Amino acid sequence: MTMSGIELENVIKMFEPDIRAVNGVSLSIEPGSFVEIYGSRSCGKTTLMKLMSGVLRPSEGSIQIFDEMISEQSDRDNARFRNKMIGIVNRVPVLVKEMTVLQNVALPLKMRGVPSKEAKQAAMELLEDMGLFKYQSYKESQLNQFEKYLICLATELIKKPKLLLCDDVLSALTSRQKEIYRNLLHSVYHIKDLTVVYFSGEYDESLAITNSYKMHYGCLNYEEELV
Repeated sequence: MTMSGIELENVIKMFEPDIRAVNGVSLSIEPGSFVEIYGSRSCGKTTLMKLMSGVLRPSEGSIQIFDEMISEQSDRDNARFRNKMIGIVNRVPVLVKEMTVLQNVALPLKMRGVPSKEAKQAAMELLEDMGLFKYQSYKESQLNQFEKYLICLATELIKKPKLLLCDDVLSALTSRQKEIYRNLLHSVYHIKDLTVVYFSGEYDESLAITNSYKMHYGCLNYEEELV
């Protein structure tokens, strides 16, 4: 049976006192797409990302992610679905300071009940695949900001998500770091059978592979089909 993609239908998110952060967004994303959603600060991108992950619930409208109507599920069910199906890379990298890189990357599997030895082996293999094995014994204080972003990406990929949501990571990087991170995203996208939605502050023609959308004052405008 073919899995459906991502469907948002007239999604509205209100915040007090009368702020409409997301304003009637409808969006359809096919499985296996790499989509960019961009716009200036406070346009509603991060709110939209949280809605798509099930962290926030819409005030109106519906959100379906891979056959699951997350806008109608309980917070507990959404948390379970998110842990199983969605990877989230936030703008601020967060690692457990007391743990090594290897322990950080293995942690999501251990939290799922995977035996320590098996989780460690999977983490080692992923770090090797991503060219990050040399950092395995480092702790958070020994990593620069770019390295933290790479390790945080690994902590999400270890879960083998079907959907990867990225919140404007590139804005904090140098040109060379952007190129490396972008190439890594494209590589894992092709290898891991992912659907990727990248939220960006400005349009990056070398980022998205399928579609690009512009967000402005909570509204989403179709920009360009890239393939």
